[in-house]
Amino acid sequence: MIDFDYKKLLEKALLQTGVKGRNGLIRPLINESIKIDLEQGFPVITLKKVLWEKAIAEFCWMFNGYSDVEYLNKNKIYWWNDWANENGLIEKSYGHQLRNYNGNIDQIKYVEEELKQEHSRRAYMTLWNPSELNDQALPCCYTGFNFYKVNGKLHTVMNFRSSDIFLGLPFDIIVGAMFAHYFAQKAGLKVGTLNLSIANAHLYSEHEEAARETIKKQSTYCTAKLKAKKWGDILNPEDFKIENYKSNEFIKADLIC
Repeated sequence: MIDFDYKKLLEKALLQTGVKGRNGLIRPLINESIKIDLEQGFPVITLKKVLWEKAIAEFCWMFNGYSDVEYLNKNKIYWWNDWANENGLIEKSYGHQLRNYNGNIDQIKYVEEELKQEHSRRAYMTLWNPSELNDQALPCCYTGFNFYKVNGKLHTVMNFRSSDIFLGLPFDIIVGAMFAHYFAQKAGLKVGTLNLSIANAHLYSEHEEAARETIKKQSTYCTAKLKAKKWGDILNPEDFKIENYKSNEFIKADLIC
């Protein structure tokens, strides 16, 4: 279960020496990886309560190519607001790169077409666009996805340049699993593994107390399941539900940006 790997990651980070980062002290881990078997259930951490509804809404916002914070605010997501411009837009970020890379490439459609090929190893989409970094308020934290068909299953690799492991990573795991499920059903495949490759996994000093509280918790051993009403060209949060999710209590921590 994801709980065990997540707890190990927090424990390992707490053992690291703190260093100065872009926005405060961090305990960094370099080149971490986690392998999640999606056939065993939908990967929502239970050591602490994760607000999966907001994670799915954020996934839909990105998938649909949206840039406005109004959509996020309607879904009670406010942590992007500080990065919006005067028009309420997060310009050239996740959704833009997925659906309008360099102004003309829809990477979702590209991956769908590539997965129709029998032996392709080119089903890849990138969120890292050096030509538009100066136009982004905040460069994307996860930067690419690989998708591979093997023996009737779709395996996904999610690449991170940087990950805030206490607050950001539990949400990002849900986003990665949603992409894995979407492309698997489009390709007529079963979901396989979701493989996280994290170049810089870091714990902020402000999150250390919350991390120590989290690792004291025991997993609820629940097997959460994703239920989808439909997988259309436009995805809406109300089309999805995670069933049988049972967790420990919510552990609050401040967002560090």
